[in-house]
Amino acid sequence: MEMVGRWWNEVARGPERRDIWLHQDGGRWLVRARDGGPGGRELAWPAFEDEWVARAWVDRLIVASPSGPGEWRDVLKLVRKPPEGGWRTPVGMD
Repeated sequence: MEMVGRWWNEVARGPERRDIWLHQDGGRWLVRARDGGPGGRELAWPAFEDEWVARAWVDRLIVASPSGPGEWRDVLKLVRKPPEGGWRTPVGMD
């Protein structure tokens, strides 16, 4: 299983902290989320067959979170070396 995305709402600890993970496992896409940091409540959804559907689910979780969509960060982009040519800018965000 490979982690391809991890998001965090920038709350260091306490019940307001939120984490979301996106994994790829043999052509299936898995989404997990946790409330409250380590030891908090963790949820997992049945595997998605398409990456775009799994990423849409991640987007829904972020938008529906109590902290709202503005404070979330993609942790993997913060700690990973960018791909050759840099990170792609989403359409309409340049």
